[in-house]
Amino acid sequence: MQGFQPIEPGEINGNIFRMIGDQWMLIGAGTVEKHNMMTASWGAAGVLWSRPVAVIFVRPSRFTYHFLENGRLF
Repeated sequence: MQGFQPIEPGEINGNIFRMIGDQWMLIGAGTVEKHNMMTASWGAAGVLWSRPVAVIFVRPSRFTYHFLENGRLF
């Protein structure tokens, strides 16, 4: 199966501010059987207590919200 592959956060090249704010990002959540993806131009990425973190904000009215609330990863 081809598609998105996981990478380590340190492998991301480029200006994260420009990437999220100007080029947007995709937020995907769910399972292989049932999932959804949406675009977003807001969020944050960084390091918290020596671990890489990403923060996203999704309104409850968005279809993707349900998948995010019921999943562990996005």
